[in-house]
Amino acid sequence: MKKHNLTNFTKSLRQNWLQKCFLMLAMFVLSNAAANAQCAASFTYAQTGNKVSFTNTSTSNTSYIWRTTWDFGDATGKNYNKNPTHTYSSAGTYIVKLIMMGDSLGKCIDSTWDSVLVTANCDARYSYNVNGYNLNMGASSSFAGKKYKWFIRTTSENYITSFNGTSASYTFSTPGKYNVVLMVSDSSIKCVDSVKKTITIAAPTCKPSFSYNILGAVVDFYVAPQPGKTFIWSFGDKSSSTTKDTAIYHRYSKAGNYWTCLTAIDSLSGCKDSTCSLIKISDTTCNANFTYYISGKEVIIFTPQNKSSAVYKWILYSNDSGNNYVDSSDLSHVFSHSFPKAGKYTICLTINDGFCSKSYCADSITIYDCKADFNFSKTSLQASFTNNSKKGNTTQFFWNFGDNTTSTSTNPTHTYTYSGNYNVTLVMKDSTRGCNDTIKKQISLTDTATCNANFTVYSSGREIYITPPTNSPGTKYSWSFGDGTTSNKGDTVLINHSYASDSTYTICLTVSHNNCSDTFCREIVVSKPSKFSISGNLYLGTGSNSADKAVVYLISYNPADSMLTAVDSINVSSDTSICPYRFENKKNGTYYVKAGLLSTSSYYADYFPTYHDSLLEWINALPIVVNGSNEVVDIYLVQGTNPGGSAFIGGKVLQGSLKKEGDPLENIQVMLFNANKRPVAYTYSDKDGNFSFKNLAFGKYEIYTEVPGVKTVAGFVTLSESHPKEENVTVRVSASGISTSIRQPLSQEFASQPKLYPNPVLHNLYLETNMKKSQQAEIVIYNVTGQQVYSENISLQQGSQTHFISADKLPEGIYMLMLKNASGAGELHYKVVKAN
Repeated sequence: MKKHNLTNFTKSLRQNWLQKCFLMLAMFVLSNAAANAQCAASFTYAQTGNKVSFTNTSTSNTSYIWRTTWDFGDATGKNYNKNPTHTYSSAGTYIVKLIMMGDSLGKCIDSTWDSVLVTANCDARYSYNVNGYNLNMGASSSFAGKKYKWFIRTTSENYITSFNGTSASYTFSTPGKYNVVLMVSDSSIKCVDSVKKTITIAAPTCKPSFSYNILGAVVDFYVAPQPGKTFIWSFGDKSSSTTKDTAIYHRYSKAGNYWTCLTAIDSLSGCKDSTCSLIKISDTTCNANFTYYISGKEVIIFTPQNKSSAVYKWILYSNDSGNNYVDSSDLSHVFSHSFPKAGKYTICLTINDGFCSKSYCADSITIYDCKADFNFSKTSLQASFTNNSKKGNTTQFFWNFGDNTTSTSTNPTHTYTYSGNYNVTLVMKDSTRGCNDTIKKQISLTDTATCNANFTVYSSGREIYITPPTNSPGTKYSWSFGDGTTSNKGDTVLINHSYASDSTYTICLTVSHNNCSDTFCREIVVSKPSKFSISGNLYLGTGSNSADKAVVYLISYNPADSMLTAVDSINVSSDTSICPYRFENKKNGTYYVKAGLLSTSSYYADYFPTYHDSLLEWINALPIVVNGSNEVVDIYLVQGTNPGGSAFIGGKVLQGSLKKEGDPLENIQVMLFNANKRPVAYTYSDKDGNFSFKNLAFGKYEIYTEVPGVKTVAGFVTLSESHPKEENVTVRVSASGISTSIRQPLSQEFASQPKLYPNPVLHNLYLETNMKKSQQAEIVIYNVTGQQVYSENISLQQGSQTHFISADKLPEGIYMLMLKNASGAGELHYKVVKAN
C-alpha cells in the first residue's frame, strides 16, 4: 500500500466546498473498557411550551465534570453550560445530544441523546394502519388537559361513529373510502385543531404465494400466513393434500420436473385463487454429508437434513489403533463425542430413511495436546522470557515470576528488585483445543548496575523537556526543578515541566540503585513564548506498547467557515519504549491531531490511523484548543480485529457525485467495521481508485470512507455462504459529502428499474417494483451511524406493485434504505433524505 497524502487531498476538496461541516453526531469512544466505565452521561428536561430546561445528571468517579457540550438539534450551535435552557423557534421533534468529559485528558468520556417533541398548543396530527377491515388510529401527540375526539364518516359526510381518546380502533363491515377526522381542543388555553384523512378499506383477497426448500427428494413448502384460509396442494405427481397448515412437506419418488399448485379458499369472503411453481427434483438419494468442528478433545458434529424418519448410524474410530470409540444410532441434529487422548481419528455416518441408504466418512481429524516450554536471557536484574510452547490461535498464558508478580503476555520482560534465585512458572491454556500444561524453571540473577545522572534538557518558552539518562532496570530517580517542585519519574518517559515565571533555574537529578548513586545538575533560562507547541506520545492500543514508525498530521479548524485544513506533518520513530511527536511555533487556535503507522512499521496492518486520543472518524474527533500555553496530547492507535475467513469485499473510489462518475481517487482511506461497530481492517485506494478487503469472515459489515471535513454516508454489506464476495462497492467523494453505493444481483430479478419516491420525504415513501417472479423480501433502514431504525418483511408478487413505507417517525437526516430478498442472495441500496 502507498503512503496516504492527507494534506493534498484535503486542500483539493476545500476549493469548491462552502457547506459547513455537521456538528458531531455522537461520541463513540474506543478507549479501554475500564476507563469508559468510570463516566456516565445522562440528563433530564422539563418543557413549558417551546421553552425546554435541561438538567445535567451525568456522573464521574472523580465527582467532577470537566466539560459538557450540548447540541439542541435545531442547528443553533453548541452550548457549554452545565444546565442550559433553550427556546425552540418552531414545533417538531429534535434530537438533543450531550457529551461529557470527566477529565482534561479525555480518558473519561461518555455521550447520550434523547428526542424532544415541541408541539403547537393543539396538535391534531395522527397516524393509522389498515389490516383488512380493521383500522387502528393514534394521535401524534398526547397532552394532559386536552380533549381528543375521533369521527368516522362516509366520503359524503354521513356519520358512522365517534370515539374519545388519543387512540381508537374500528372494524368496517364493507370495503370503500371513509373520512376519518381527529379534533383536539383545550378550553383552558382556548385552542382547537382538526385533521381529516380519507382512508381506503379494500376487500380481502385470497391470492396465495409459497416458497420451498428441496432436500433430495423431500420438498418443504411454506405459505405466507393467511388466517382462516384453507389450502389445497397439487404436487404434480398425481398426489394432493388439503390443510390449513402453512408448512407442509412432500416426498417425490423419482427425479423430474413437477408443476406444484396451491389453491387458497376463504369460506367467509368466498374468494378463491391459485398459484403454481415448477419443482425440479434432481436427486432422490439420501444425504449423508455432515459438518463438524473440534473443541479440545471433543468433536461436535452437525448431521445433514433428511426426512424426519431417517435413521443415523455413527462410527468413530482411531487411525492409530483401529479401536472403535462410537458405534451407535443417534437421531439428534447435533452429535458430540469426547476422545480420551490426542491422535488422529475418522468419523463415518450411514443414513437410511426407508427409500434410500448412503454412507459418508470425513477426512482424518486431529486431536491435540498442549506442551508448555520457555527459555530466558538476563541482564543484571532484568530477564527476558521467550515462549516456546506449542500454541494455537486461542492459547492463553499466565506467568509467575517467583517474586509475587505475574504477567499474561506471551513473551514478557520482567525486572527484579534484588539479586537471588527465583522459580518462574508458565501455565498455558488453549480453550479451543481444550488442553493445558505447566512448566517451572529457576533463574539466578546478580545486580551489576552502575548509576548515571547526566541528562539533557531543552526549553520552549516556559516549558522544558528533559531526556533522562538510561540506567539499569529498578534504578530510582529524584528530580528537583529549582522552583520548589520535584518528581520521581524514571528513564522510560520524556519528562515535561512548566515554570510559572521567567527566570534562571537549576535542575538536579539524583539516581540510586542497590549498590550505587550519582547526582548531576544543569542551569536553564526560561521565558514566556509568543507561539506554542503541540506534542505527545504515540501508543499501540491501550498504551502498554509504543508505536515504532508513524506519520503525525496537524489539522487546523477555522471557526469562520468550519473548514479543516492539514497544516503540518512529521514522521516519527522510536527504538525505545516511547514514540514522541512535537509541532513547534503554533499560534493560538483549534487543532486536531491524527497519526498513522508507516508501511514499514511492523504493526502497519493491525492498527488504524487514529485521531487524539483513540477515535477513528473526524466527525467524532476531540479538538485541541491552544490558548496561551503548550498542549500535550497522546494518541492511542486503535487495533482492528479480523477473525479471518474466505469472504471478500472490493470496490472503487471515484471523484464526483451519484449522478456522474468522475476520475478515480488515490490514497483515500477506507475502513471496515463489523455489525457491532468494531474495527476490522482498513486500506487505501490505489492509483486506479480500487480497494479491497480479503480473508473476511461471514457476517454484516459497514464500509466507511474517512476524509477530514467531509461527511460520510456509509455502505453495508452482508456476506454469507450464498453471497461470499461483494465486488461492486462504489464510493463517490465530493466537496458536499461521501456516498457509498453497492450494485447487487437482486436488480436482475426486476422486469424494470425499481422507483423510490419522494426523495427527500416528509411523511410517506413509495417503492414501485415490477418483479419477474414472486418472492419474499425485507426492507431495512439505517441511520448514518449504522443503527437500524426500521425493518419490515414484505411479499413481492410477480408483476407491478407499490409498497408504502411510513417515514413520519424518522428524525430529520440522511438514511440508507436496503431492500434484500429472503434468501439473502442480493441487495439494493438507496440513499434517503428525511426532511422536516
